[in-house]
Amino acid sequence: MCADSCDGSVRGIGRAAAYNAITRPLLVIGFTDDRMIRAYLCREVADAVPGAQYVEIPDAGYFGDLEQQEKVNQLILDFLADRSWHAGVSHRGRRTVVNT
Repeated sequence: MCADSCDGSVRGIGRAAAYNAITRPLLVIGFTDDRMIRAYLCREVADAVPGAQYVEIPDAGYFGDLEQQEKVNQLILDFLADRSWHAGVSHRGRRTVVNT
């Protein structure tokens, strides 16, 4: 978590402010059995980015994208196929939590 600095800032901007400034659609995927990047941390990132979508996949760990390839790939394809963000529709405040 301290890739840029351990004082909670990224190039002089607090992480919360930086996350809040993201205006593009964001899909955050958490894996329930991930011991390196806990699902609650993924959820915190999604909560900090206005309009981000959060999906938590059960029975998957750190390599969840390999363990649950079909689910992860389908989630990404569905997210990319959602054309509403291409049309300039605001996603601020949009929150989707799905347990698949």
